[in-house]
Amino acid sequence: INVACPKCGHDLLERRSKRGKFYGCSAYPSCTFAVNRLPLSEACPECGGLQVAYGRDRARCTNCAFIGDIHDKEGLELAG
Repeated sequence: INVACPKCGHDLLERRSKRGKFYGCSAYPSCTFAVNRLPLSEACPECGGLQVAYGRDRARCTNCAFIGDIHDKEGLELAG
């Protein structure tokens, strides 16, 4: 999905489980980072962390409390 893992820098992959899809690091099992929401390619404007889709047109940072609008609409369409 062309988004780097915030812990190790490897790519994040879309994966499936019994409970649905999630996004996990391609370096698993050495890196166990995973999120349930769609990761966005644009970094958080406050801390530089990973942002995930939050609702229809909002983004939420996984590192801090930032919630804002999605500015990278093309990246969202490509990844989703």
